[in-house]
Amino acid sequence: MGNVGTIYSKGRRLKRLQKYKTESYGIKHPNVCECFEPAKGPVSPEVLYSGVDTTNSNYGEVTLSRCQRCATVWLRFFIEYESFSRSGRWYRAPIPAERVSGVAAEHAISLLNSLSPRFAGGSYYDSTGFETRGRVALQP
Repeated sequence: MGNVGTIYSKGRRLKRLQKYKTESYGIKHPNVCECFEPAKGPVSPEVLYSGVDTTNSNYGEVTLSRCQRCATVWLRFFIEYESFSRSGRWYRAPIPAERVSGVAAEHAISLLNSLSPRFAGGSYYDSTGFETRGRVALQP
């Protein structure tokens, strides 16, 4: 698996999250929301889109959801291979408001690879979540 993620000290991560809060993610809450914590997720998410990426027979689940606390829209990709134990993995990233309308399951991976911050986790990584700069991994 190699170096797939970056673990930040709490102070450094909070400084990075403050930067993201000021970008165009539609955040309306004055504090950094817990949905920006790697092991968390959108608070009471409202699902805006759900689909399956069938590109190259991946069959990954793609969802677009909005956090009810801060209104950030998140793109999430989940995939697992039934024939391989511990192959489940997910990736998620906040998506800027101007890119939401262009989301399609077939383009989710390339879109996720272009977004930052990006989080990953699952049994494949033996992790509940971490920030990553690595690309979305599809191999079993």
